[in-house]
Amino acid sequence: TPESVRGSGRVLLLIPRFNSSVHFRERASALLREQQFSAVRVLLLHGHDPREQRSAEELQSSLPAKNVPVVHVTDLRTLMLELKEASFVLTERYHGAIAALAIGIPFEVVSQEKGDKLAADNAAVDAMRSRFNSVDFDGEVVIGEGDKDKAPLLYISEKLGTKKGPA
Repeated sequence: TPESVRGSGRVLLLIPRFNSSVHFRERASALLREQQFSAVRVLLLHGHDPREQRSAEELQSSLPAKNVPVVHVTDLRTLMLELKEASFVLTERYHGAIAALAIGIPFEVVSQEKGDKLAADNAAVDAMRSRFNSVDFDGEVVIGEGDKDKAPLLYISEKLGTKKGPA
């Protein structure tokens, strides 16, 4: 929760996606009602995308705060400057969460529902794992990106196959 205060004011940064969920807008509104923020800003990481611009407009109109500025982030420097002023970040983008984590800003990630990239990745990996595990071979992943139970990817040393065939 956004309990820590940075500097003299409390700034809430909102980082939506183009297909931002109702849950994200509701959570942003709840944070503004529950906490004392001196300012709120919407950061667009893909501000050139008209869908993301529409999503930001929907977010703005749903918030109890009025005149919420939208900042188009075009480079890492701008993102870091915005984050350094924040006391809390609410994001649907994992890039925003990683950047906040890197500089010690409290954050909350709201996962998307339909169309969530990580959910799609997870479904694809589950299908791949299921198919591998139906084949008669004794396999082991030697190059993988995921850590067991932490990422929707095959992980190094993961055992695959039925164990009834060649290694």
